[in-house]
Amino acid sequence: MVKEELVKLLRSYNENKSKLFIRKREKCTLEEALKDNIIEIKITKNHELNRNKKVKTNISDNVMATLINEKNKREEIQERIKNIENEILLLKDKTEEVDIRLRGLKYKEREIIKAYYIEGRSYEDIGNRVYFSLFEQTRSADTIKKTISKAMDKIQKL
Repeated sequence: MVKEELVKLLRSYNENKSKLFIRKREKCTLEEALKDNIIEIKITKNHELNRNKKVKTNISDNVMATLINEKNKREEIQERIKNIENEILLLKDKTEEVDIRLRGLKYKEREIIKAYYIEGRSYEDIGNRVYFSLFEQTRSADTIKKTISKAMDKIQKL
């Protein structure tokens, strides 16, 4: 993978994770709406047929129009679900790519890469705060920069 693509994936990781969660929730909502839509069609059809007992085999124009409208709504919802499923697959691929590549790093490298690319911290902040919280030591910005460079080379080759 080209370094620029990898950096872009790392920087958009949190956003992609959030979008993935939102799209999954949206898909569930649409699937529920689809189920509700089917139930409404059955109720409407049965109600209209039973209301006019003289003409049980004929569906009134209003009911037919309603059924056609409901069918169109159902098809729209199904198309939206299909589009969301495609987007979910793309987002899953992006986030899994980052997760897999990060697993190939040592703990220290992984935490530093996350802090720099995903959290957007500076070299100095990583050296003073992140590194200190992990190992109770500090490191210079140059050391952090070298660690990031080596780790990026490592995950780029995976």
